[in-house]
Parts: sequence; C-alpha cells; structure tokens
Amino acid sequence: MRVTPGLLAAALTWAAPAALATPDDDDAAEQRGPAKPTDAEELPEGDDQVVADPPLDPARAGEQDPGPYREPEAPERVRALALGADLTLKALPTSDAGVSYLPGLGYGAHARADLMTWLAFRGYFSRNNLPVTTEPGALGLPGSRVAQPNVWLTTLGARLEPGLRPLDRVQLFVGAGVAWNRLVAPIPTTSGQSDLVVAERSGVFVEWSASLGAVFDVVPDVIAATITGHGGLLSNVSGSVFDAHAAIDQNGARAAIGGLPIPQATLGASFGLSFVF
Repeated sequence: MRVTPGLLAAALTWAAPAALATPDDDDAAEQRGPAKPTDAEELPEGDDQVVADPPLDPARAGEQDPGPYREPEAPERVRALALGADLTLKALPTSDAGVSYLPGLGYGAHARADLMTWLAFRGYFSRNNLPVTTEPGALGLPGSRVAQPNVWLTTLGARLEPGLRPLDRVQLFVGAGVAWNRLVAPIPTTSGQSDLVVAERSGVFVEWSASLGAVFDVVPDVIAATITGHGGLLSNVSGSVFDAHAAIDQNGARAAIGGLPIPQATLGASFGLSFVF
C-alpha cells in the first residue's frame, strides 16, 4: 500500500493528543466523573427563584436540654413580726337618755405577725379616756345632778386578719376577734337636793369585735402604717360601775346612786406606726 503525504499527516494529527496524555490525566478524569450540568441547565424554567425555609418555632420547655433560662419568681412576702404604737378613738353608744359616753382618744400598742401570706394575727392593747355627760335627775337622783369625771376604758384583745395585697406596698384586711375590757369610773360629785359621797367604781365586759383596715409599707420591710376601723358586741358584763351603789348623803345617812349605763356596743378606730422585724 502506498502511503501518501496527506494520509500520513492525518494519522499524526489523530495520534498526537493520545500520545501527549499522561496516566495522571486519565486518573483525574476518572475521579471527576461525567460533567455536571450547570444550575441554569438543572432548574426548570420558572424555578430560578429560591424560597427560604420558614424559621423554626421557639424552643419549648421540656423539648430543650438544658431548658431555656427564666427569671426566678420573687418569693411571697411573709413578715415575722411588726411591733408598733397606736393612736386610738373609742365610743360606747348607749340607749340611756340621761347618761352617755362621748367618744374618747387614747393610746395603745400592737404586735402583728403573718401566719401565712394571706393571714395575720394581731394582739393589741389600748387605753381611752371617755367624757361622760349626765342630765339632771339621772342615776336615780331626782332634783340632783351628778358630775361624773371622764371614765377610763382599758382593752386587751386579739384578732385574726385575713387579707390581700392589691398593690405591692398595700395590704387590705378584715378581722375578727375577742377582747377583755375594763371600765373605771372615778369618784363623781353631786349637787342639788342630794350631796353624796361615792367611791370609785369599775366593771368589765367581753367584746366580740370585727374590723376592717389597711397596712401601708412606708419603708418596705422596715416601717409600716396601719389604719383600722372596728366595732363589737358585748357579753359577760359585770361590776359595780353598772350597778346601783351605796352612798352617804350630807347628813351621814345611807343613800343609793344608780350605775352607769351598759354600752350597747363598741365602736372605734386606730392609727398606728410599726417597725417590721
């Protein structure tokens, strides 16, 4: 077979790339594999806008370990003890038209402790000076008038006070309790037809009381102000102040003077400042 110059040139052209290829080029081609289409070729027409996935829901307690951080809740306030002094007002209404007790100011003290967040115990003491008015002929002495000095009322009692806190520094409460009371009437003087000499007299009674009030923290956990209104019914009334009493007239003869009226109820109010411990 005759080899022409054109046939030889064509053979060299085909064989030259194969001769120039190295074993390393063949291995790299095998590792790359077939050529991948571009993103533009891969996406169908109209799908070239990529939409982001929606955000994940917030972690919920019990599904996250460790759980999410939360601010600790403030503990409910429970006071150990509050001790304070009181300014008090007390009234003893009666049905006797001839003798009446006028409202009187006084002083007192109290101790209050929170048994629970909603329940407190109060112990209190007060001493009030009440003026007494008398009409002519009162106390069983017709034609005479009795001048009765102010009477002293001493009260020692206790109450349970459930309440709530509408505001952090304000507590409202109601109360129910019992108190022992002692009424002392100094020696009266008489004028008119009878001029009697009478001894000092006293009496006692039990007061079943209810109250309504509020506590305001002037300085939180240090100083508190308390305002209270209260009323009560009486039981176990006894004593010479409520009974007719022997007396001696200007002639040295025995006579009698009636007792002061038994109160129908008690009414009162108090304002106090206390230190919180």
